[in-house]
Amino acid sequence: MVSGKLRRIMSPCWRPFDEGEGSNAESSGRFVGLLWHKDLGKHQSGEFSMAVVQANNLLEDHSQLESGPMSSAAANPQGTFVGIYDGHGGPEAARFVNDHLFKNITKFTSENQGLSADVINKAFVATEEEFLSLVKKQWQHKPQIASVGSCVLVGVICSGQLYIANAGDSRAVLGQRDVATKEIKAVQLSYEHNASLESVREELRSLHPDDPQIVVMKHTVWRVKGLIQVSRSIGDAYLKKAEFNKAPLLAKFRLPEPFEKPILKAEPTILEKKLHPEDQFLIFASDGLWEHVSNETAVDIVHNSPRNGVARKLIKTALCEAAKKREMRYSDLQKIDRGVRRHFHDDITVIVLFLNSHLISRCISRGPIVSIKGGSGVGVELEAVALLAMAIPNNQVLSGGLSARLELSIFSATTKHNAIKFSTTYFQLGHSLQLQLPPVKTKTRLRGVSLNVPRAMAIFGVQEVLPPPLTSTSSPPSLFDGTTRLYISYRCPYAQRVWITRNCKGLQDKIELVPIDLQDRPSWYKEQVYPSNKVPSLEHNNEVRGESLDLIKYIDTHFEGPSLFPSDGPAKEFAEELLSYTDTFYKTVVSSFKGDATEAGTAFDYIETALSKYDDGPFFLGQFSLVDIAYAPFIERFQPFLIDVKNYDIKLGRPKLAAWIEGLNNIDGYKITRSDPKELVESYKKRFLVA
Repeated sequence: MVSGKLRRIMSPCWRPFDEGEGSNAESSGRFVGLLWHKDLGKHQSGEFSMAVVQANNLLEDHSQLESGPMSSAAANPQGTFVGIYDGHGGPEAARFVNDHLFKNITKFTSENQGLSADVINKAFVATEEEFLSLVKKQWQHKPQIASVGSCVLVGVICSGQLYIANAGDSRAVLGQRDVATKEIKAVQLSYEHNASLESVREELRSLHPDDPQIVVMKHTVWRVKGLIQVSRSIGDAYLKKAEFNKAPLLAKFRLPEPFEKPILKAEPTILEKKLHPEDQFLIFASDGLWEHVSNETAVDIVHNSPRNGVARKLIKTALCEAAKKREMRYSDLQKIDRGVRRHFHDDITVIVLFLNSHLISRCISRGPIVSIKGGSGVGVELEAVALLAMAIPNNQVLSGGLSARLELSIFSATTKHNAIKFSTTYFQLGHSLQLQLPPVKTKTRLRGVSLNVPRAMAIFGVQEVLPPPLTSTSSPPSLFDGTTRLYISYRCPYAQRVWITRNCKGLQDKIELVPIDLQDRPSWYKEQVYPSNKVPSLEHNNEVRGESLDLIKYIDTHFEGPSLFPSDGPAKEFAEELLSYTDTFYKTVVSSFKGDATEAGTAFDYIETALSKYDDGPFFLGQFSLVDIAYAPFIERFQPFLIDVKNYDIKLGRPKLAAWIEGLNNIDGYKITRSDPKELVESYKKRFLVA
């Protein structure tokens, strides 16, 4: 709940603004679950409709519509700019393009005293160079940014001309009235750069004649160097500069042989076309739409539907098709949260531009000024605040309340600059979210609120949405397609070890969880993934590995994130000793279940003694490590079971163990893996006490 004071300050942001000539107060759209939409608005040459639906844990699609001056020159041309930025490997590149490409276009338009295909090409190249400079700066401490990229689709209408520039596999389609039949036909305007097309494979082979592996069929999909489907993008530095194709980049992205010239390109294919009265509308969309909807179907929907909300209707059509392919209802698909949703469809962005031939032919020099970014605005920020509020445990108090510093910016609708910017403190008390704000003295109209919350989100964490277990009737994922997958059972303590390690390394977006129902296992798991038919197993770099203690070490050494195991010295020797004792610990405690519980005392005394060796923290090595992860799932089960069945408290007389359990329960990466203690007790009773 937002406080009344904040609500009063923000209320102008929620009221619709009047659109019209000279207005720059475009409404920011609305959120409904994972869908953002701006149903109808005006641009220089007509009307538009926008919509975005999220599937990934982090939205990788970014987009924008800018309508108004196309340069900063005195006699600046007016026009409309559309950008669809479909990120891959993460959102960083798409977000960067969203912030820089249009600025570069206006800059070069001013310098060249007009817009042209050459200006657009220069803007693409400049944006690419700026992003690669960012990669170079962040390379040592954030090497994964070298594997992040974005497809870029741009449309510009200016002075009666249409420019379509594309690098990647997003698509622009024109709805055009046939002069002879008067019917509306679909005309694809963009050229796609995807290795699934023979023409793209031929282009790559001609550019790299000495590389027989430039395009490789991998798991029935053509990929450039066996890694990526698109041949052009902004970003993907690891395939453009050899200096970024080495450690510390993850091994799965590194090529076995060095390369001298870029494998991927950033230069777009550009189409220039004069607009005519028969050109009715344009559909711009990321490939998530075109996976499920044909050009002709999309054009028919736009032509035969009301303009208001038509972009949203296109997305719903795609989602219905995605649900149908998985033999489920659209309403059931709607219930699936982000992250898990990616198994059913990709992020999808759609922008529809309706073309008014009278406005285009008049070449008006003044019209509605619009600047809107798909999925952004007040809705996103309020959603982030709501997530932050939900992530914090109720009644957790620190000096009167759990607090975090947030930056709040309120933007002016008339100047497009910050009217107010200040830091504030937020408190979570019970279920209420309160923001303490300083007095606001301004008469300017307000158009948006921005809250800088990532650090606070990281501190308090937002729980991952866990996918349902796969059963004998479940289809397999796209096996060995380059995705790293961790196969687990939510009830298995050995699998829990690896799950905790993945979480504590911060690899939720790098290692996909694939839970298996051990009571109803899918046959493909044994036949195609792991012949021993056990969990856990890890699918990585086209290999499958097993055994929990081996896997936690493998993840710690082969993936980025904080190190969880000492590299050498006495600490490593002690850690190895403790890991080797885990089997003895388990067998000793379990053997006591049908006898005297005090027989388990020797095992817990060993743990108490081990926890006394280091005093710089409550854990085995002082700080949290793989050793704690190895023991955590079993002590989680033994503690409630022995209390319930044997009335034996393992913490009694063992203060170090009590402190260890308390410290463990404060580790976010562990907490999400815990099971209901009552269910664990009942499970152990059935397993160990039934004759």
